[in-house]
Amino acid sequence: MSGKKAIYGILGLLCVALAVLFGWLWLPRHKAAPPTPPAAVKAKPVERAPVEVKPLGVFTVDLGEGPALSGVEGVKMEFVLIPAGEFMMGSSDGEADEKPVHTVRIAKDFWMSRTEVTQEQWKRVMGYNPSHFVAAEVTNNPVEEVSWNDCQAFIEKLNALIASSGFAGLRRDDGNRNVAFRLPSEAEWEYACRAGATTSFNTGGDEGDLASSGWCGINSESMPHPVGRKQANSWGLFDMHGNVWEWCQDWQGPYSGAEAADPVGPTGGVYRVMRGGGWNNTAELCRSANRDSYEPGKHWNGLGFRLVCP
Repeated sequence: MSGKKAIYGILGLLCVALAVLFGWLWLPRHKAAPPTPPAAVKAKPVERAPVEVKPLGVFTVDLGEGPALSGVEGVKMEFVLIPAGEFMMGSSDGEADEKPVHTVRIAKDFWMSRTEVTQEQWKRVMGYNPSHFVAAEVTNNPVEEVSWNDCQAFIEKLNALIASSGFAGLRRDDGNRNVAFRLPSEAEWEYACRAGATTSFNTGGDEGDLASSGWCGINSESMPHPVGRKQANSWGLFDMHGNVWEWCQDWQGPYSGAEAADPVGPTGGVYRVMRGGGWNNTAELCRSANRDSYEPGKHWNGLGFRLVCP
């Protein structure tokens, strides 16, 4: 029995040795697949430093002057001149409601607020701050959580205050005292946003251009930011892309495709137009031609506005 055990032991050792040798010879021909490389991380767009743009004209409403506005010093609203002209409204590469691209003529110069209406400005006129994103002190952030109807109440009160103050707070380069603030039409908004540009954004056509001119999902860190920190467009307007969506005067409706002069949209509807995209949106939604709409009585923390006047 001991002899058989010895033989079996030797045979076992030979089997192990052969298995090791076979494995060594086989391994180079059957290497395991290399590990899957990690997915490429999309680089954050490079933002360019803002370059100063000199507007064609400027006037200022000082909310700290005039008997009706006494005791509210230091808050101003600045307006820049938007010259009359023509542009191609819409986009052939965009959503269905951006088509057909059509010629729009803006017959007269008008003035547009250089920034979105801020929390300071709203509070000076209305006496409260409806915004969700409120710092320890009232800031230069855009006002948000305002419905289209809320904006109309602000405009009505602002116009009344300016009128009752005898225009004491008005500073206007051309001397024109005919001021009646309102929301821009959708056509005025896109015309002013583009400022002569035909690219997706008023500073260019890619995400780097957007990151340089607006706060959106790629750079906002999930919140709006103080106005006027990014690159202005060629007419001196800030934050036309991103930060907060901006209400327009128009009811939402399809484009007819016909050439139009100073179009103002349908005479009625369910939704009011909003433009520009916001702090939490993709680049696609912040394009100059992108359109959206919302019920006029509703609001949320990504929706604000700016003003125009003749």
